[in-house]
Amino acid sequence: MAHRVLAGGRVLLIAMALGAALPARASAQSGSGVCAMEAASIPADHRQQAVDFLSHSKASPFYKELVRRRGRATGCQLAISGDNLTVTYGFRGGARLEAKANPKIEYSEQRMDLRGLTRSQAMALLKAGEKQAWGAKGCGIRWRHVDEDSPGDQPGSHEVVYRGNNCNCQGRMVYEKKSGLVALVLRSAC
Repeated sequence: MAHRVLAGGRVLLIAMALGAALPARASAQSGSGVCAMEAASIPADHRQQAVDFLSHSKASPFYKELVRRRGRATGCQLAISGDNLTVTYGFRGGARLEAKANPKIEYSEQRMDLRGLTRSQAMALLKAGEKQAWGAKGCGIRWRHVDEDSPGDQPGSHEVVYRGNNCNCQGRMVYEKKSGLVALVLRSAC
């Protein structure tokens, strides 16, 4: 199945099928067969950046946890608009991972939608994600101190926010009134 995505005034064709092949150069570097596209569909000036972004998102603790719990991704969509990259991986049971990045302004975000995590499992995943993104010392998120507990985007939801002292980094746990913990978010902007 192919989708058209506008990117900087150009239309990119993004294939969403398991097993479709990336260009040989891209698949050898990223192993991102689940988010396949034709070489001509990515502007040459963004091709390596897209390959690196896909590889980084699949190496994240969030992606690995989703694969462990739900099996291989069932779909993937990559959108490139100017310097903004977004990849969304779908998994069985409505679970998903959405990763966003804009290297020019040093912005990154990962959101994992997955029900059934305990608070301690969520905290471990957030801490592992912090280390993957910023190295062994992380970005200084104070995990023992809730910085904010605010209403979420959906009625009856709320978000518990932990903040760090580098690059406005933060970890979030998203709760729904009836379902408990439903999502994790790691975000930073330098």
